Amino acid sequence: MGNSATTRIDTTAAGDAWDNGSGFTAVSSSESTNALVYTLPTIMDGVTLVGSYSPGGAGGESATAWRVGYSGIEGLSLDYAQGETETVGSEATTTTMKASYAYSSFTVSYSDNNHDKDAGTTDEDVTSWNVAYTVSDNLSVTYGSEELTFGQTSSSNVAAEFERIKVTYTAGGMTLTASSATGDNVSYSTTATEDREVWALGASFAF
Repeated sequence: MGNSATTRIDTTAAGDAWDNGSGFTAVSSSESTNALVYTLPTIMDGVTLVGSYSPGGAGGESATAWRVGYSGIEGLSLDYAQGETETVGSEATTTTMKASYAYSSFTVSYSDNNHDKDAGTTDEDVTSWNVAYTVSDNLSVTYGSEELTFGQTSSSNVAAEFERIKVTYTAGGMTLTASSATGDNVSYSTTATEDREVWALGASFAF
């Protein structure tokens, strides 16, 4: 048992800057993690195929999902996954697309996560991109941006936008981090209190 074929890759290109300890909150959907996952035998170099099924439970949602990944070109990684979640009288489709390319000291990543319900107004979409630069063996800098939309018909809903820059320094078993993140329209609202800024410092040690 484990994460489904889609939830295994649903972290955004910017590392879920909308959440992930940033202090912001926003809606994000994924399929059930109570899934049976099967990785198919290799059919060609660089190609990965994964399927999953979650039976749900009494009154719970059942879900099927599949994923195809490609890493046959040096520095390039591509993933596409799609899942179907079914309840009585309703069905939802979750689609995840990811791409990243590393060249020299730079890595550029892009992702789009979409959750589409056939009824209601709770569709969600998260578009994200990230640029990482390795300054040296010890120092790296990343910049990421995300845009979230929620609801397909409500005129009051606006896109929530997030940006984050993070610096990481590693020396021996010590890792120091400093980050600055901003969120606009955090709860899909233009109210002034929904624009926020968060600073964070972190340290970890491995012995």
